[in-house]
Amino acid sequence: GRRRRGRPHEGEAAPLQGGRPPGGRVLRPLPRGDGGAAAVVVDSQGRALAEGTSSWILVNLKTGFAENPSKSPYPFPVQFEKNALPEMLQVLPMGEDPQLVYTERARNSDLDINHHVNHCRYVDWIIDCLSKQELKERGIRSIQLNFVQQVPLGANINIIRFKDTNHHAVFFGMNADMEKSPTTNRCHFQVRVGFRE
Repeated sequence: GRRRRGRPHEGEAAPLQGGRPPGGRVLRPLPRGDGGAAAVVVDSQGRALAEGTSSWILVNLKTGFAENPSKSPYPFPVQFEKNALPEMLQVLPMGEDPQLVYTERARNSDLDINHHVNHCRYVDWIIDCLSKQELKERGIRSIQLNFVQQVPLGANINIIRFKDTNHHAVFFGMNADMEKSPTTNRCHFQVRVGFRE
């Protein structure tokens, strides 16, 4: 898709991929009082299909360490008493009945500027673990992604799926290059997919 120039204003419809795709999906920024960004993807009837938020940290490029936002040369609203999320996300426990569903290798096209796998690729890998029927019948409501350890170039990752609950599926991205069992190897990421049905 094409990149948009500039940031859409609050409530403005911003067509995705350079034009309105089939189904009328658009990106709309949402108001947030904490200085972070937020957006929602809606269908042609205005129903939310996905929401996203982002928070920012000020990093000194010379030292690589985080700086107090008051040192920024550009003022922006900071509200230390507010949280970006309404509740703390928890580390996901291993579930029952682990099954190896997919193995992925980190390739050059998966890497970000820091030379480890880009966060969007983890989501792609998990979506690939879901069947077409599952996506159609249950529909994705939410995705919680916990980063545990970076995935470097060339690493092989076993994606383990645990027994589903009524509304969630839990996956762990485990190092496949270690000699141990798939569930005791190093964990790189954890994902909980929330279903609509």
